[in-house]
Amino acid sequence: MQFKSFGYYILKLLTWPMQLFPLQFHYLISDALYVLIYRIVKYRIKVVRTNLSNSFPGKSQTEIQQIEKNFYHGFSDMFIETLYFTHINVKKHNKRLILNNVENLTHPIAQGRNVIVVAGHFGNWEFMQLFAKKIETNKYFIYKKLNNKAFDRFYSELRSRAAQ
Repeated sequence: MQFKSFGYYILKLLTWPMQLFPLQFHYLISDALYVLIYRIVKYRIKVVRTNLSNSFPGKSQTEIQQIEKNFYHGFSDMFIETLYFTHINVKKHNKRLILNNVENLTHPIAQGRNVIVVAGHFGNWEFMQLFAKKIETNKYFIYKKLNNKAFDRFYSELRSRAAQ
């Protein structure tokens, strides 16, 4: 049995009540979180701004700032969604994921062929739980261990739900 830190239990306790409210309610919290991390704390803003300027050298400062704001809104949404998915019943929220052209996966699988699905840093990875439940086959996920033990255990368990 793997040791679970005190921080892990605090995180689980703090996220438990989130399942009692609809996801739309949590997006209001996300908007407040956006103001906190972007406007007040300015979480890693220099790093983000530098990376965006390097990635988009042809963009004006105004365009870079708009991309930056959009990033922080998305970051806040994904953080809140992740916490929401901690305790939520995956079957209850299967309606959130619509798969188009699913036969592009199921047909080769039915023929005994292997399929690799790659998801980049676009959208929330926790929604992969819903995707994984819709495709009946063995699934393998790659997970990079986090430095913080509480968050590592938290995310490892959350993302392991998709493999079950």
